[in-house]
Amino acid sequence: MRYQIFDGAIPAGEVERMYDFILHSHYTVGWVDRPEEISGLFRNMASHYSDDDVHRLQFFESIQSEELLDRINGRWPVKTTINLSYPGNVYYPHTHPREESLVYYANVRWLPEWAGETMIFHDDMTVDTAIEFKSGRVLWMNESVPHSLRAPSTACPDFRFTMAMFLGTREI
Repeated sequence: MRYQIFDGAIPAGEVERMYDFILHSHYTVGWVDRPEEISGLFRNMASHYSDDDVHRLQFFESIQSEELLDRINGRWPVKTTINLSYPGNVYYPHTHPREESLVYYANVRWLPEWAGETMIFHDDMTVDTAIEFKSGRVLWMNESVPHSLRAPSTACPDFRFTMAMFLGTREI
């Protein structure tokens, strides 16, 4: 299995609490791993969390899915980023070699017509599936799974927030 979806792993009250934390985080232009892409089509904003930020968010303490906790296996993220997306953002397919990815869909409210899916690709870069944005959803991806964010539609009145945690693979 290249990816797995976990719905209901985070209780509704915790989704609301974490959304408030994420909403009030400090956002900067660009990503740490690709600082050159801050203009043109690839304008983006993100909040890069320290270990202290991750501790204060209490994400791991909020998880109620034993299966998700088994996937995490006690590992701590090597990097945690909050992606802030809005209509018109452009994203490209990419992978995270030697890292498994946990993507948390942070918005409390989201409607299907607002788009914002996560696209999963086959290795030949053809579309495998689109993972619908759903409040409180957790998407687990094995290492090197090609994927891309999809910006919200112009009908969306809010920013799209996802938290991406990257965990080193167990084989390393």
